[in-house]
Amino acid sequence: HGRGDGTVGSSPTMAQVSAQGGRSSAHGKAVELFTHSLCPYAQRVEMALAEKEVQHEVVSIDLNRKPSWYRSVNPRMLVPALRWNGNVVVESLAICRYVDESFEGTPLMPDEAGLRDRAEELLGTCDVVVSAGLQAVKGKDGRYWGIGTKFDERDIQAFERNLAPLLEQLQEQGGPFLMGQQLTLADLAYLPFIERFTVVMDQFMGYSLRMLGGGKLGDWMDCCRDRPSLKGTWTDPVKLRKAYQKYMSLDFFDYHSLTRSDL
Repeated sequence: HGRGDGTVGSSPTMAQVSAQGGRSSAHGKAVELFTHSLCPYAQRVEMALAEKEVQHEVVSIDLNRKPSWYRSVNPRMLVPALRWNGNVVVESLAICRYVDESFEGTPLMPDEAGLRDRAEELLGTCDVVVSAGLQAVKGKDGRYWGIGTKFDERDIQAFERNLAPLLEQLQEQGGPFLMGQQLTLADLAYLPFIERFTVVMDQFMGYSLRMLGGGKLGDWMDCCRDRPSLKGTWTDPVKLRKAYQKYMSLDFFDYHSLTRSDL
């Protein structure tokens, strides 16, 4: 599959890249992001680069017809990947950490130890939440990453249970973001998926994710969507809705040569 990585990245300053020797303002060789405009994993990195105001070149990869040369960048042929100064980093969260640690700009992790630990906990459970959402959306008759027609209330309840820590965090910190006033990698990790699940569940299941936690999840999404630095990273939900109706899958861009601008 060509969609994205789906794994929680550890600190990328290990085997994946060579040491950078401190933060940089990205002068010198261009930062290249190999991406697909509809991929939720790639959107995480787009948002991290936008928050850090890192100038970069976008190299769009057609996931339906992957170019053979891309194997030399990422042997797994997945997006996203980031290349800078001869280093290539793969896995979306590893790239986000690398961007945060390597470039100047607003930090994407809290300085306070307790909040930092909490952010790491949420990052560590993100894959489980995404899997629970995919299970709820596929229902009894869909494929993984597909959209079903027969939904199981138990799957929806399981998804709600997995989302509970996010709602508790928003309640505890008072918003607008998961760690309070600071937008962090925890927000960026969950946002692209919650956005897509919200559209699908409202459209096909008549279920409002936005209303969870007394509307706190919706308020969180709105605060993130309204953030000036992130405005260019979102896909129009109306266009997503039409695409989901047509293709009945969240990963339709893996099988059709479409980009955000084609919707």
